[in-house]
Amino acid sequence: MPAELPGELILLIAGFLTSERDISAFARTSHHHYLFLVEHLYKYNIKHSSGRGIDKAARFDVRTAYTVPCRTCSRPHGTRRITFSHPLLVAAEYGHVELMRCLLEEGSDPHVTDIIGQTPLTLTVAGGFLPVVRALYEAGAKDSHVHEISSENPPPIEMAVNAGHVEIAKYILEKMDDKDARSWTDTLLRRACELGNMPLISYLLDRGADINRQEGNHPFRLGDTPLTLAAAHGHVEAVQLLLDNGADVHRRVDGAVNRLAVLDMAVINGHDRVVKVLLEHDATNLNEKLTAAIEAGHRPVVEVLLTKHQPRPGGAEDPLVLAAGSKHRDLVNLFLDKGFDEDAALQSAVRKSQREIVKLLLRRRTGPNRTQLQGAVAAALDSIDFTMIELLLDYGALIDPADQRWYQEHASKARAMLAGQFAVTPPPEDAAEQAGNRQRWKRESNSGVQRVWNRLRQKG
Repeated sequence: MPAELPGELILLIAGFLTSERDISAFARTSHHHYLFLVEHLYKYNIKHSSGRGIDKAARFDVRTAYTVPCRTCSRPHGTRRITFSHPLLVAAEYGHVELMRCLLEEGSDPHVTDIIGQTPLTLTVAGGFLPVVRALYEAGAKDSHVHEISSENPPPIEMAVNAGHVEIAKYILEKMDDKDARSWTDTLLRRACELGNMPLISYLLDRGADINRQEGNHPFRLGDTPLTLAAAHGHVEAVQLLLDNGADVHRRVDGAVNRLAVLDMAVINGHDRVVKVLLEHDATNLNEKLTAAIEAGHRPVVEVLLTKHQPRPGGAEDPLVLAAGSKHRDLVNLFLDKGFDEDAALQSAVRKSQREIVKLLLRRRTGPNRTQLQGAVAAALDSIDFTMIELLLDYGALIDPADQRWYQEHASKARAMLAGQFAVTPPPEDAAEQAGNRQRWKRESNSGVQRVWNRLRQKG
Protein backbone atom coordinates (compact mmCIF):
# COMPACT_ATOMS: atom_id res chain seq x y z
CA MET A 1 0.00 0.00 0.00
CA PRO A 2 1.59 3.28 -1.06
CA ALA A 3 2.50 5.82 1.61
CA GLU A 4 0.02 8.68 2.08
CA LEU A 5 1.31 12.02 0.83
CA PRO A 6 0.95 15.11 3.02
CA GLY A 7 -2.07 17.25 2.23
CA GLU A 8 0.03 20.25 1.26
CA LEU A 9 1.90 18.17 -1.30
CA ILE A 10 -1.32 16.71 -2.71
CA LEU A 11 -2.75 20.20 -3.27
CA LEU A 12 0.54 21.42 -4.74
CA ILE A 13 0.56 18.58 -7.27
CA ALA A 14 -3.10 19.24 -8.12
CA GLY A 15 -2.23 22.87 -8.81
CA PHE A 16 -0.04 21.78 -11.72
CA LEU A 17 -2.82 19.68 -13.28
CA THR A 18 -4.71 21.52 -16.05
CA SER A 19 -7.86 19.47 -16.60
CA GLU A 20 -10.72 18.16 -14.48
CA ARG A 21 -10.06 14.68 -15.83
CA ASP A 22 -6.48 14.69 -14.46
CA ILE A 23 -7.56 16.09 -11.08
CA SER A 24 -10.37 13.53 -10.86
CA ALA A 25 -7.98 10.67 -11.76
CA PHE A 26 -5.53 11.84 -9.09
CA ALA A 27 -8.35 12.05 -6.51
CA ARG A 28 -9.42 8.47 -7.27
CA THR A 29 -5.98 7.01 -6.55
CA SER A 30 -6.92 6.73 -2.86
CA HIS A 31 -9.56 7.76 -0.39
CA HIS A 32 -6.94 9.92 1.36
CA HIS A 33 -6.31 11.86 -1.84
CA TYR A 34 -10.04 12.21 -2.52
CA LEU A 35 -10.68 13.86 0.86
CA PHE A 36 -8.07 16.52 0.11
CA LEU A 37 -8.96 17.06 -3.54
CA VAL A 38 -12.76 16.95 -3.73
CA GLU A 39 -13.24 20.60 -2.71
CA HIS A 40 -10.40 21.65 -5.03
CA LEU A 41 -12.11 19.73 -7.83
CA TYR A 42 -15.47 21.45 -7.26
CA LYS A 43 -13.81 24.89 -7.19
CA TYR A 44 -11.95 24.09 -10.39
CA ASN A 45 -15.30 23.00 -11.87
CA ILE A 46 -16.88 26.35 -10.92
CA LYS A 47 -14.01 28.32 -12.44
CA HIS A 48 -13.58 26.38 -15.67
CA SER A 49 -16.89 24.47 -16.28
CA SER A 50 -19.60 26.82 -14.98
CA GLY A 51 -20.25 24.65 -11.93
CA ARG A 52 -21.81 21.72 -13.75
CA GLY A 53 -20.34 19.27 -11.26
CA ILE A 54 -22.10 20.88 -8.29
CA ASP A 55 -25.29 21.15 -10.27
CA LYS A 56 -25.15 17.44 -11.07
CA ALA A 57 -24.44 16.54 -7.44
CA ALA A 58 -27.54 18.46 -6.34
CA ARG A 59 -29.79 17.02 -9.03
CA PHE A 60 -28.93 13.43 -8.22
CA ASP A 61 -28.74 13.96 -4.43
CA VAL A 62 -25.09 12.83 -4.18
CA ARG A 63 -24.91 12.64 -0.40
CA THR A 64 -21.16 12.01 -0.22
CA ALA A 65 -20.64 15.42 -1.83
CA TYR A 66 -22.99 17.40 0.42
CA THR A 67 -20.45 19.30 2.41
CA VAL A 68 -18.43 20.41 -0.62
CA PRO A 69 -21.23 22.13 -2.58
CA CYS A 70 -22.53 23.54 0.71
CA ARG A 71 -19.22 25.19 1.59
CA THR A 72 -18.45 26.17 -1.99
CA CYS A 73 -21.80 27.80 -2.81
CA SER A 74 -22.60 29.40 0.54
CA ARG A 75 -19.61 31.71 0.28
CA PRO A 76 -19.64 34.97 -1.74
CA HIS A 77 -18.61 34.54 -5.36
CA GLY A 78 -16.79 37.87 -5.55
CA THR A 79 -16.54 39.26 -9.04
CA ARG A 80 -16.48 35.87 -10.73
CA ARG A 81 -19.64 35.10 -12.77
CA ILE A 82 -21.24 31.76 -11.82
CA THR A 83 -23.72 30.50 -14.42
CA PHE A 84 -24.88 27.18 -12.93
CA SER A 85 -28.14 26.80 -10.95
CA HIS A 86 -27.60 27.30 -7.25
CA PRO A 87 -27.70 23.89 -5.52
CA LEU A 88 -30.33 25.24 -3.13
CA LEU A 89 -32.65 25.85 -6.08
CA VAL A 90 -31.92 22.43 -7.53
CA ALA A 91 -32.46 20.70 -4.19
CA ALA A 92 -35.79 22.52 -3.83
CA GLU A 93 -36.90 21.61 -7.34
CA TYR A 94 -36.01 17.91 -6.91
CA GLY A 95 -37.20 17.63 -3.31
CA HIS A 96 -33.83 16.67 -1.72
CA VAL A 97 -34.58 17.61 1.87
CA GLU A 98 -31.26 16.31 3.28
CA LEU A 99 -29.22 18.36 0.84
CA MET A 100 -31.50 21.32 1.48
CA ARG A 101 -30.86 21.18 5.24
CA CYS A 102 -27.13 20.84 4.68
CA LEU A 103 -27.01 23.84 2.36
CA LEU A 104 -29.05 25.94 4.76
CA GLU A 105 -26.85 24.94 7.73
CA GLU A 106 -23.78 26.03 5.79
CA GLY A 107 -25.28 29.47 5.31
CA SER A 108 -26.98 29.37 1.90
CA ASP A 109 -29.55 32.14 1.45
CA PRO A 110 -33.08 30.64 1.47
CA HIS A 111 -34.23 33.57 -0.70
CA VAL A 112 -31.78 32.99 -3.57
CA THR A 113 -33.49 33.36 -6.96
CA ASP A 114 -32.97 32.05 -10.47
CA ILE A 115 -32.92 34.21 -13.58
CA ILE A 116 -36.74 34.48 -13.69
CA GLY A 117 -37.17 35.26 -10.01
CA GLN A 118 -38.17 31.85 -8.66
CA THR A 119 -37.09 31.09 -5.12
CA PRO A 120 -36.46 27.69 -3.48
CA LEU A 121 -39.87 28.02 -1.83
CA THR A 122 -41.76 28.52 -5.10
CA LEU A 123 -39.88 25.67 -6.78
CA THR A 124 -40.49 23.15 -4.02
CA VAL A 125 -44.17 24.15 -3.66
CA ALA A 126 -44.66 23.56 -7.38
CA GLY A 127 -43.18 20.09 -6.94
CA GLY A 128 -45.30 19.31 -3.88
CA PHE A 129 -42.40 18.59 -1.46
CA LEU A 130 -43.82 19.35 1.98
CA PRO A 131 -40.66 18.30 3.95
CA VAL A 132 -38.57 20.76 1.92
CA VAL A 133 -41.18 23.49 2.48
CA ARG A 134 -40.90 22.88 6.23
CA ALA A 135 -37.10 23.01 6.07
CA LEU A 136 -37.21 26.36 4.28
CA TYR A 137 -39.67 27.90 6.73
CA GLU A 138 -37.60 26.64 9.65
CA ALA A 139 -34.61 28.39 8.09
CA GLY A 140 -36.49 31.69 7.93
CA ALA A 141 -37.78 31.65 4.35
CA LYS A 142 -40.54 34.18 3.72
CA ASP A 143 -43.02 34.64 0.94
CA SER A 144 -42.18 37.97 -0.65
CA HIS A 145 -45.26 37.78 -2.92
CA VAL A 146 -47.84 37.14 -0.19
CA HIS A 147 -49.68 40.39 -1.01
CA GLU A 148 -49.34 40.06 -4.81
CA ILE A 149 -52.26 37.88 -5.83
CA SER A 150 -51.78 38.51 -9.56
CA SER A 151 -47.99 38.72 -9.77
CA GLU A 152 -46.06 37.04 -12.58
CA ASN A 153 -44.60 34.70 -9.97
CA PRO A 154 -47.73 33.90 -7.92
CA PRO A 155 -47.45 33.44 -4.15
CA PRO A 156 -46.45 29.91 -3.11
CA ILE A 157 -49.78 29.37 -1.35
CA GLU A 158 -51.63 30.14 -4.58
CA MET A 159 -49.32 27.81 -6.48
CA ALA A 160 -50.02 25.06 -3.95
CA VAL A 161 -53.78 25.41 -4.36
CA ASN A 162 -53.60 25.52 -8.15
CA ALA A 163 -51.46 22.36 -8.17
CA GLY A 164 -53.72 20.56 -5.67
CA HIS A 165 -51.12 20.36 -2.89
CA VAL A 166 -53.58 20.75 -0.04
CA GLU A 167 -51.23 19.92 2.84
CA ILE A 168 -48.69 22.47 1.64
CA ALA A 169 -51.41 25.12 1.36
CA LYS A 170 -52.54 24.35 4.91
CA TYR A 171 -48.97 24.54 6.24
CA ILE A 172 -48.23 27.89 4.57
CA LEU A 173 -51.58 29.32 5.71
CA GLU A 174 -50.84 28.34 9.30
CA LYS A 175 -47.46 30.10 9.11
CA MET A 176 -49.02 33.44 8.14
CA ASP A 177 -49.93 36.16 10.61
CA ASP A 178 -53.60 36.51 11.51
CA LYS A 179 -54.37 39.37 9.11
CA ASP A 180 -52.84 37.70 6.05
CA ALA A 181 -54.27 34.31 7.01
CA ARG A 182 -57.78 35.78 7.23
CA SER A 183 -57.54 37.44 3.82
CA TRP A 184 -56.07 34.37 2.17
CA THR A 185 -58.64 32.05 3.75
CA ASP A 186 -61.44 33.89 1.92
CA THR A 187 -59.45 34.15 -1.32
CA LEU A 188 -58.48 30.48 -1.31
CA LEU A 189 -62.07 29.37 -0.70
CA ARG A 190 -63.08 30.99 -3.98
CA ARG A 191 -60.20 29.34 -5.83
CA ALA A 192 -60.88 25.95 -4.22
CA CYS A 193 -64.55 26.19 -5.28
CA GLU A 194 -63.48 27.07 -8.80
CA LEU A 195 -61.26 23.94 -8.86
CA GLY A 196 -63.69 21.71 -6.97
CA ASN A 197 -61.07 20.81 -4.33
CA MET A 198 -63.32 19.29 -1.67
CA PRO A 199 -60.71 18.67 1.09
CA LEU A 200 -59.50 22.26 0.85
CA ILE A 201 -63.06 23.67 0.75
CA SER A 202 -63.92 21.75 3.93
CA TYR A 203 -60.73 22.90 5.64
CA LEU A 204 -61.27 26.58 4.74
CA LEU A 205 -64.91 26.51 5.86
CA ASP A 206 -63.75 25.07 9.19
CA ARG A 207 -61.32 27.99 9.46
CA GLY A 208 -64.22 30.41 9.11
CA ALA A 209 -63.90 31.56 5.51
CA ASP A 210 -66.62 34.00 4.37
CA ILE A 211 -68.92 31.75 2.36
CA ASN A 212 -70.75 34.63 0.63
CA ARG A 213 -67.87 36.99 -0.06
CA GLN A 214 -68.12 38.62 -3.49
CA GLU A 215 -65.18 39.77 -5.58
CA GLY A 216 -64.94 41.10 -9.13
CA ASN A 217 -61.89 39.54 -10.78
CA HIS A 218 -63.58 37.77 -13.71
CA PRO A 219 -63.33 39.53 -17.10
CA PHE A 220 -67.04 39.04 -17.89
CA ARG A 221 -68.59 38.89 -14.40
CA LEU A 222 -68.45 41.06 -11.31
CA GLY A 223 -69.18 39.86 -7.80
CA ASP A 224 -68.62 36.10 -8.01
CA THR A 225 -69.17 34.17 -4.79
CA PRO A 226 -67.76 30.74 -3.91
CA LEU A 227 -71.16 29.25 -4.81
CA THR A 228 -71.38 30.92 -8.24
CA LEU A 229 -67.84 29.75 -9.03
CA ALA A 230 -68.59 26.16 -8.01
CA ALA A 231 -71.83 26.20 -10.02
CA ALA A 232 -70.23 27.76 -13.10
CA HIS A 233 -67.55 25.03 -13.17
CA GLY A 234 -69.95 22.14 -12.53
CA HIS A 235 -68.65 20.96 -9.14
CA VAL A 236 -71.87 19.48 -7.77
CA GLU A 237 -70.31 18.16 -4.54
CA ALA A 238 -68.87 21.60 -3.79
CA VAL A 239 -72.24 23.24 -4.52
CA GLN A 240 -74.00 20.85 -2.13
CA LEU A 241 -71.40 21.42 0.61
CA LEU A 242 -71.68 25.21 0.29
CA LEU A 243 -75.48 25.06 0.40
CA ASP A 244 -75.34 22.84 3.48
CA ASN A 245 -73.14 25.46 5.14
CA GLY A 246 -75.49 28.36 4.45
CA ALA A 247 -74.37 29.78 1.09
CA ASP A 248 -76.84 32.33 -0.31
CA VAL A 249 -78.40 30.80 -3.42
CA HIS A 250 -80.12 34.08 -4.32
CA ARG A 251 -76.95 36.19 -4.44
CA ARG A 252 -76.50 37.59 -7.97
CA VAL A 253 -73.46 38.60 -9.97
CA ASP A 254 -73.19 41.32 -12.61
CA GLY A 255 -72.90 39.67 -16.03
CA ALA A 256 -72.01 41.27 -19.34
CA VAL A 257 -75.70 41.91 -20.09
CA ASN A 258 -77.71 41.42 -16.90
CA ARG A 259 -77.51 40.18 -13.34
CA LEU A 260 -77.10 36.43 -13.09
CA ALA A 261 -78.28 34.12 -10.32
CA VAL A 262 -76.40 31.01 -9.24
CA LEU A 263 -78.82 28.85 -11.22
CA ASP A 264 -78.10 30.94 -14.33
CA MET A 265 -74.40 30.11 -14.03
CA ALA A 266 -75.11 26.38 -14.02
CA VAL A 267 -77.64 26.61 -16.87
CA ILE A 268 -75.44 28.69 -19.16
CA ASN A 269 -72.50 26.33 -18.70
CA GLY A 270 -74.56 23.17 -19.18
CA HIS A 271 -74.12 21.53 -15.76
CA ASP A 272 -77.33 19.53 -15.41
CA ARG A 273 -76.37 17.85 -12.11
CA VAL A 274 -75.74 21.23 -10.52
CA VAL A 275 -79.04 22.54 -11.94
CA LYS A 276 -80.88 19.63 -10.36
CA VAL A 277 -79.41 20.46 -6.93
CA LEU A 278 -80.06 24.19 -7.21
CA LEU A 279 -83.67 23.73 -8.30
CA GLU A 280 -84.41 22.44 -4.81
CA HIS A 281 -83.42 25.88 -3.47
CA ASP A 282 -84.32 28.31 -6.29
CA ALA A 283 -87.14 27.66 -8.79
CA THR A 284 -87.82 31.24 -9.90
CA ASN A 285 -87.92 32.59 -13.47
CA LEU A 286 -87.60 29.10 -14.92
CA ASN A 287 -88.88 30.21 -18.32
CA GLU A 288 -85.80 32.46 -18.67
CA LYS A 289 -83.55 29.58 -17.62
CA LEU A 290 -85.22 27.27 -20.14
CA THR A 291 -84.74 29.84 -22.90
CA ALA A 292 -81.04 30.18 -22.05
CA ALA A 293 -80.56 26.40 -22.00
CA ILE A 294 -82.29 26.00 -25.40
CA GLU A 295 -80.25 28.76 -27.02
CA ALA A 296 -77.05 27.19 -25.68
CA GLY A 297 -78.14 23.70 -26.84
CA HIS A 298 -77.80 22.02 -23.44
CA ARG A 299 -80.34 19.19 -23.77
CA PRO A 300 -79.61 17.54 -20.37
CA VAL A 301 -80.22 20.90 -18.66
CA VAL A 302 -83.43 21.40 -20.66
CA GLU A 303 -84.71 17.99 -19.56
CA VAL A 304 -83.97 18.78 -15.90
CA LEU A 305 -85.77 22.13 -16.15
CA LEU A 306 -88.81 20.50 -17.78
CA THR A 307 -89.28 18.40 -14.62
CA LYS A 308 -90.03 21.63 -12.74
CA HIS A 309 -91.50 23.84 -15.47
CA GLN A 310 -93.99 23.18 -18.26
CA PRO A 311 -93.84 26.00 -20.84
CA ARG A 312 -96.90 26.98 -22.84
CA PRO A 313 -96.91 26.76 -26.66
CA GLY A 314 -96.98 29.92 -28.75
CA GLY A 315 -95.23 33.24 -28.68
CA ALA A 316 -91.64 34.28 -29.07
CA GLU A 317 -90.60 32.06 -26.17
CA ASP A 318 -92.16 28.90 -27.58
CA PRO A 319 -89.45 26.26 -26.91
CA LEU A 320 -89.83 24.64 -30.32
CA VAL A 321 -89.49 28.03 -32.05
CA LEU A 322 -86.34 28.78 -30.07
CA ALA A 323 -84.84 25.36 -30.77
CA ALA A 324 -85.64 25.57 -34.50
CA GLY A 325 -83.93 28.93 -34.78
CA SER A 326 -80.87 27.78 -32.82
CA LYS A 327 -79.89 24.82 -35.02
CA HIS A 328 -80.25 22.32 -32.17
CA ARG A 329 -81.81 19.34 -33.94
CA ASP A 330 -81.99 17.14 -30.84
CA LEU A 331 -84.00 19.80 -29.00
CA VAL A 332 -86.34 20.20 -31.97
CA ASN A 333 -87.04 16.47 -31.80
CA LEU A 334 -87.58 16.76 -28.04
CA PHE A 335 -90.31 19.41 -28.41
CA LEU A 336 -92.00 18.18 -31.61
CA ASP A 337 -94.15 15.62 -29.79
CA LYS A 338 -95.20 18.01 -27.02
CA GLY A 339 -97.76 19.98 -29.04
CA PHE A 340 -95.75 23.11 -29.76
CA ASP A 341 -96.30 25.37 -32.80
CA GLU A 342 -94.66 23.70 -35.80
CA ASP A 343 -95.64 26.47 -38.25
CA ALA A 344 -93.98 29.14 -36.11
CA ALA A 345 -90.95 26.87 -35.67
CA LEU A 346 -90.68 26.42 -39.44
CA GLN A 347 -90.80 30.19 -39.97
CA SER A 348 -88.08 30.66 -37.36
CA ALA A 349 -85.86 28.04 -38.99
CA VAL A 350 -86.36 29.65 -42.43
CA ARG A 351 -85.49 33.11 -41.10
CA LYS A 352 -82.34 31.74 -39.49
CA SER A 353 -81.51 29.72 -42.63
CA GLN A 354 -81.40 26.45 -40.69
CA ARG A 355 -81.61 24.12 -43.70
CA GLU A 356 -81.50 20.81 -41.84
CA ILE A 357 -84.13 21.94 -39.33
CA VAL A 358 -86.38 23.09 -42.19
CA LYS A 359 -86.04 19.69 -43.85
CA LEU A 360 -86.86 17.95 -40.58
CA LEU A 361 -89.99 20.05 -40.06
CA LEU A 362 -91.15 19.67 -43.68
CA ARG A 363 -90.86 15.88 -43.51
CA ARG A 364 -93.24 15.85 -40.54
CA ARG A 365 -96.01 17.69 -42.35
CA THR A 366 -98.89 15.48 -43.48
CA GLY A 367 -102.43 15.90 -44.70
CA PRO A 368 -104.01 17.96 -47.46
CA ASN A 369 -102.65 21.27 -46.14
CA ARG A 370 -99.04 20.15 -45.88
CA THR A 371 -97.91 22.43 -48.74
CA GLN A 372 -99.69 25.53 -47.45
CA LEU A 373 -96.66 27.22 -45.91
CA GLN A 374 -97.50 30.89 -46.33
CA GLY A 375 -95.53 31.93 -43.26
CA ALA A 376 -92.37 30.08 -44.32
CA VAL A 377 -92.64 31.31 -47.89
CA ALA A 378 -93.05 34.90 -46.70
CA ALA A 379 -90.01 34.57 -44.43
CA ALA A 380 -87.88 33.27 -47.31
CA LEU A 381 -89.07 35.97 -49.71
CA ASP A 382 -88.54 38.78 -47.19
CA SER A 383 -84.90 37.81 -46.73
CA ILE A 384 -84.41 36.76 -50.41
CA ASP A 385 -82.85 33.54 -49.10
CA PHE A 386 -82.23 31.50 -52.27
CA THR A 387 -81.38 28.37 -50.31
CA MET A 388 -84.67 28.43 -48.43
CA ILE A 389 -86.69 29.44 -51.52
CA GLU A 390 -85.24 26.56 -53.52
CA LEU A 391 -85.89 24.14 -50.68
CA LEU A 392 -89.52 25.26 -50.36
CA LEU A 393 -90.05 25.09 -54.13
CA ASP A 394 -88.68 21.55 -54.23
CA TYR A 395 -91.05 20.62 -51.42
CA GLY A 396 -94.03 22.05 -53.34
CA ALA A 397 -94.85 24.94 -51.01
CA LEU A 398 -97.77 27.08 -52.13
CA ILE A 399 -98.39 30.78 -51.80
CA ASP A 400 -101.69 32.49 -51.15
CA PRO A 401 -102.95 34.33 -54.27
CA ALA A 402 -103.46 37.53 -52.28
CA ASP A 403 -99.88 37.37 -51.00
CA GLN A 404 -98.52 36.81 -54.48
CA ARG A 405 -100.45 39.83 -55.80
CA TRP A 406 -99.13 41.96 -52.94
CA TYR A 407 -95.52 41.05 -53.81
CA GLN A 408 -96.14 41.83 -57.48
CA GLU A 409 -97.71 45.19 -56.72
CA HIS A 410 -95.77 46.48 -53.71
CA ALA A 411 -92.51 44.54 -53.29
CA SER A 412 -89.21 44.92 -55.15
CA LYS A 413 -88.86 43.39 -58.61
CA ALA A 414 -86.64 40.63 -57.22
CA ARG A 415 -89.17 39.61 -54.57
CA ALA A 416 -92.04 39.90 -57.04
CA MET A 417 -90.24 37.65 -59.52
CA LEU A 418 -89.41 35.08 -56.83
CA ALA A 419 -92.97 35.12 -55.49
CA GLY A 420 -94.15 34.34 -59.01
CA GLN A 421 -92.28 31.04 -58.97
CA PHE A 422 -94.52 29.63 -56.26
CA ALA A 423 -97.76 27.98 -57.24
CA VAL A 424 -100.71 29.68 -55.61
CA THR A 425 -103.12 27.88 -53.37
CA PRO A 426 -105.50 26.52 -56.04
CA PRO A 427 -109.16 25.68 -56.12
CA PRO A 428 -109.55 21.90 -56.13
CA GLU A 429 -110.19 21.67 -59.90
CA ASP A 430 -107.00 23.64 -60.76
CA ALA A 431 -104.60 21.67 -58.60
CA ALA A 432 -103.31 19.41 -61.41
CA GLU A 433 -102.82 22.33 -63.78
CA GLN A 434 -100.91 24.32 -61.13
CA ALA A 435 -98.60 21.39 -60.48
CA GLY A 436 -98.01 20.92 -64.23
CA ASN A 437 -97.15 24.58 -64.71
CA ARG A 438 -94.67 24.48 -61.87
CA GLN A 439 -92.90 21.39 -63.24
CA ARG A 440 -92.75 22.99 -66.68
CA TRP A 441 -91.09 26.10 -65.25
CA LYS A 442 -88.42 23.99 -63.57
CA ARG A 443 -87.61 22.28 -66.91
CA GLU A 444 -87.19 25.53 -68.81
CA SER A 445 -83.64 26.23 -67.71
CA ASN A 446 -83.00 28.74 -70.50
CA SER A 447 -86.07 30.84 -69.87
CA GLY A 448 -85.81 34.53 -69.03
CA VAL A 449 -87.06 33.89 -65.53
CA GLN A 450 -84.37 31.29 -64.93
CA ARG A 451 -81.66 33.67 -66.15
CA VAL A 452 -82.89 36.37 -63.77
CA TRP A 453 -82.95 33.80 -61.01
CA ASN A 454 -79.32 32.86 -61.70
CA ARG A 455 -78.22 36.50 -61.78
CA LEU A 456 -79.88 37.17 -58.45
CA ARG A 457 -78.23 34.15 -56.91
CA GLN A 458 -74.84 35.29 -58.15
CA LYS A 459 -75.36 38.75 -56.68
CA GLY A 460 -76.50 37.21 -53.43
